Amino acid sequence: MLLLALNTSISRQDLCRVGWQHASQTEGGARIAYRRAKTSVAADLPILPDLAEELAKVPKDRLLFLTQDARHIGYMPETFDNWFRGRCKEAKVPGSLHGLRKAGVARLADAGATNWEIASFLAHKHTKQADTYTKKANRAKLADSGFAQLASVSTLSDALDGKAGKSHE
Repeated sequence: MLLLALNTSISRQDLCRVGWQHASQTEGGARIAYRRAKTSVAADLPILPDLAEELAKVPKDRLLFLTQDARHIGYMPETFDNWFRGRCKEAKVPGSLHGLRKAGVARLADAGATNWEIASFLAHKHTKQADTYTKKANRAKLADSGFAQLASVSTLSDALDGKAGKSHE
């Protein structure tokens, strides 16, 4: 469940209704595709290897990935959120489903994802919320990435050092 929430950042209401009917295998790999209930925006996400390994444990005949204990009925979003918060308290760690959603997006932003890549991951209609994450992204890492792109550009060209047209002896 943690990997599903973290690696997809699916909202709690959609997390409670996603299952094998949303999964597919393509040439490019396994995917989860769904339409976000809140925005009606379609999301089509890759299933990362660690999530694929976890989902392999879910019986193929179960409609939903997340069900209540041994019973194969789904959760209401609020009930599932409360259940998850309870498990976090038992483990003596802070946590919420929304926190996992934010952590998944922060991982993308720190990796240099664009605003539209993040908005697509979240199934948002615009990039306003994605801006929040990209502004908070690991700025030192992003600066390193940006400067790496300058590796082939000389900073001491003749035009910049004022020696243009002069012979060097």
